This record gives sequence, structure tokens and C-alpha cells, in this order.
Amino acid sequence: MLKKGLRTLLYSGCILLIAGWTAGALAGVPMRGLQPGGVSDGGRAVDKTPESVVFPPEYLPDLEFDSEWSTDDGSGADPDRPPGAIVGRVFSGHNMEDCEPLPGTSIWLFRKGLEGLHFVRATHSGPLGYYAFAHVRPGRFLLVASAPEHLPTAVGVRVHPGQQKVRNLLLHPAGPPEFGVVVGHVFGVMPNGHQGPLPGAVVRLFNEDGIVAEAVTGEHGFYEMGDIPPGEYGISAEAEDFQPQEAPIMIEPGQVVERNFLLQPADPPDPGTIVGHVFGMIPDDEIPLAGALVRLMRPGQVICEAVTNEDGFYIMEEVPPGEYLIVAHAEGFYPFGMPIAVVPGEVIERNFFLHPVSEPEPGAIAGRVFAVEPNGTDWPLPGALVSLFRGGGLVREVATDEEGFYYMDDVPPGHYWIMAGAEGFEPAGGVIWVPSGEVIERDFHLMPLPVPHGACCLEDVCAMLPGEVCEEEGGEYMGDATPCFPNPCTE
Repeated sequence: MLKKGLRTLLYSGCILLIAGWTAGALAGVPMRGLQPGGVSDGGRAVDKTPESVVFPPEYLPDLEFDSEWSTDDGSGADPDRPPGAIVGRVFSGHNMEDCEPLPGTSIWLFRKGLEGLHFVRATHSGPLGYYAFAHVRPGRFLLVASAPEHLPTAVGVRVHPGQQKVRNLLLHPAGPPEFGVVVGHVFGVMPNGHQGPLPGAVVRLFNEDGIVAEAVTGEHGFYEMGDIPPGEYGISAEAEDFQPQEAPIMIEPGQVVERNFLLQPADPPDPGTIVGHVFGMIPDDEIPLAGALVRLMRPGQVICEAVTNEDGFYIMEEVPPGEYLIVAHAEGFYPFGMPIAVVPGEVIERNFFLHPVSEPEPGAIAGRVFAVEPNGTDWPLPGALVSLFRGGGLVREVATDEEGFYYMDDVPPGHYWIMAGAEGFEPAGGVIWVPSGEVIERDFHLMPLPVPHGACCLEDVCAMLPGEVCEEEGGEYMGDATPCFPNPCTE
């Protein structure tokens, strides 16, 4: 069986994979062994948090969600507690003295609450390994990072009002282990229609020759089976008073394969019914929307759907009890989704008020990026990357010219997080509002990173300095008054 450290990471990290909504995200790489009792990164410990099942809205990124399903974009935030941000870089290597930037890393952000980990949103690192989560409401979070051919890692971070937190992530390259691992959770539909973990459920892995491995779920419904030879198998889960389930599964060398189960009760409860209206919000009025499509969903699956009549009314009958996401769509209006729990034998009402789609005139952002010397003087920084983020996703990225200028056009109006970065310099960023049809100016002044002897990517740091690197602070390059820094590549 796996080390206890693996179990700890899976308890906290594999919440990503609930119900298959990130299927394959961690496939192909073994989990990184960590010390018991928490997840660690670079010596920083993160308290272990009990699992909770919170279906994330990421698989419907164009939806608006109510407060319970907030995408955490800072809308409606308390003005006395302004949102902050989490930024940093992702590196590949075995330590910070021997590493390189890792672009394309998947990074998930979870809020840590009393009921467990709640998914906020996800992003990817850019060409130089930079990532950013803008408009993050103050609180405690968990960052989980995963990249192909690397071991996943996790690190905790606390965001204070209006502050930017820098968290760099180091992912270790994965080796080619001979065996695979199977992990997952077993859940059941309870008599009240809600879903919950099933402790004591039996999970079996089998092939033509019989049972290969067997595991019993723990308090939170989690199970794991290690040292599984590669090949094709069947996997089953059963628990008292619930209907058993089976599914095929393929194990590859070195993979961590996740399989979750949702067991139905042996005596199915009475179905429920969902009814409601869909309205369109037009200036000074609301109108019923005929022909609107209402869908009842679970991650990756449409359970049922209905179309509104001329009065905007819809009905869904014979709905199995359980927790769902219900979404309304109508042409010319923004879709809207909300969670819903169907209770056995009851009628649940859910009404929708959709806002019309508008296309405001785009704006633009312009400015310059400067490098700041230790003595306070600055000079234009060519080749710096200026990145624009919204909702955790990269919207635009441009490089500065020889004079340090950059320009972004056709930017849709709204709030963004803008960040400038360059090799050898501390990134700088902040919130920016782009009005319709206007050009907003934003300059950046980047401070050099303190680079100890033998640090990561030292040659790149030196290459970013103008001319030749000086041995003494305040020196000049070939007598033309070009400023340069003391040589960080020497003792």
C-alpha cells in the first residue's frame, strides 16, 4: 500500500477529481509523497482539511451564479474588505537552485472553509511560468498544481484585503514507476435526496482471474489501492442498503487513476418535481420568455431538460432525488445557473430572471514598464511581458518594445487584474478598470529580485540587464551612462 503521506495529499488534492469533472487532469502522474498530517511545499505546512463535495461551476464557464455558487470574481465584495490577488511562478526541478519555468501548468484554487474545500476557479501558467488569480476575496485558500510528467503539489495561502500574495510553486519531475494506483470516493443518495460519503463501502478490483485488490472506504468515503500491475480491469463498489455498481478501468504504469461511485438506495425513494418560470429583464420591465431551455445537470451529464411555454413556464417530472445544477438558456440573454436539491415526493420551484446580452464598445490599455535600480533611478525595460487576467484566465499578453512601451486594444469593458513581469525582476500588478471606448494608462516599475549565488536561472537574470553587468553599483557601460546593476552572478 502507499505511504501515509500519499493518503494525506489525496485527501486534500483529489477533491479536484470529484465526479470526473477534471478527469485526466492528474492521470499519468503518481502523487507526490508528503509528510503525514498535512500537505507541504517548500517546508510550509498546510493543515489537512476534511473533504466535502462541492460541484464546481467550471464546466459551465459562461454562466452567472448566485452567491452560493460564486465564481469569486469580487463582484458585490465588501468595500471595507477589498479583494486581493495571488500571483507567482511555477518551476520544474528538484529544488530552487536547479529549476526552470514550467509553462502550461494547471493550477486550481480552493477556498478553505468549515465544511471543507470549495472550488473557486482554475488557470494555467504562462510562457514564463507566471500565473495570477485576481479579485480573490480575503480568506484562507489551497493552491493545487499539476503538469504532465510532473508530481502534483499543493500549498496554502492566506489572502488579506487589498493585498497581493506571491506564491511560487515547484513541481518535481515524475519518474517511471512500474505499477499504478487507483483512488476515489464512494457516495450514496440518502433518504432526503442529498448525497453523502459512504464509510465502510467495499471496493474491489478484478479481472478474469478473480479479485486483484480490495479496499474499504474510510470516514469520508475515500479509498485507495496501490501497486496495481498495468492492464484492463473491472472495478465495483457495494454498501449495505445500496445498489452495487461496476465499471471498467484501465491502469497504466505510473498513473493515479481516479474512480468515484454514486450508489443509489436499494429501495429508491419517490421522485420529485421541479417547476418555475423564466423571465427576461428588459428596461423597466420583465417579460416571460417562451422557448427558453432549462436543463438539470450533474457534472458532465444532463439529467433532463424542459422548454418554457408562451407564459415562460416549465416543468420537470419524475426527477430522482439528489443535488443538481439547474440552468436556464434563452437566445439573446445571458444563461444563469443555480444549485438545487430535489427532495423525494416534493415539488420544488425555481424561477429565473435573465439579463439581455449587450455589446459595449471595447477599450484599450497602454503604458510603459521600467526597471528600478537599487539607488532609485529607472530605465525602460524591453521584452517585459504584460498580462491581463479576468476570473483566473489569461485574456491578453503583450511584450514591451525597445522603449518599454506596450499597448492592448479591443479590451472588453470591465474589471481585470494586470501584471507585468520579466526575468530577474519581482512581478508587479493590480486591479484595473477598463471603461467602454477609453484608453487607460498604466505604468509598471519592477524591482530586481534578490539573487543569491547559485540561484535558479541566474544566467537569464544577468541577460536581462542592459549592456554588460557591472562589478560595482552605479557603474556605466562603455562610458555611455547606461545604468546597470552590480553583478549578481558573483559572490
